[in-house]
Amino acid sequence: MYLANDLIEFALTLVKHSTTEDGSMFERTPSTDELNTFFRGCNSTWPPPLDQTNQGFNAYDPTVSWCGIFATYCLIKVGAKVRWVISRGIEDLGGDIVRVEGNYGLTRGDIAVRGASSHHFIVLDPNYDPARGFHCVEGNAGGTTYPLMRYGYNLRNKLPDVRHYDRVY
Repeated sequence: MYLANDLIEFALTLVKHSTTEDGSMFERTPSTDELNTFFRGCNSTWPPPLDQTNQGFNAYDPTVSWCGIFATYCLIKVGAKVRWVISRGIEDLGGDIVRVEGNYGLTRGDIAVRGASSHHFIVLDPNYDPARGFHCVEGNAGGTTYPLMRYGYNLRNKLPDVRHYDRVY
């Protein structure tokens, strides 16, 4: 679980540049350079260079869903051997993560995937609160119209919607 702790610590350093008064939530919009770094650093052949398009999306357009790319980038930066595979998600290349179907057994440091949109978020507290959602760190937290990196509770991340998660070792 050391890699999971490193994952959380690294993801929090990327997000924590602004805070609410009580310190309960941090969120900010990443710069274009940061988004470029996430996309290029996810160990994938996708997206193509800036001047090309892929399936109608501009490769580094912040309105493209990038929650899984953010999680993959964080994993790689803490030493996990993984890569991002378009339409499939995070792929393990060295025994650092294991995919678990369903939502039973979530723990701190797991990367949960929820809903039809396959939104990825890093679990900070596995004790799901129906009134607040999961306490997590996530990229693309504001959806495709308002890109955010966020640390805090998110009501959109509901336990019944978690389809599977990646256990980080």
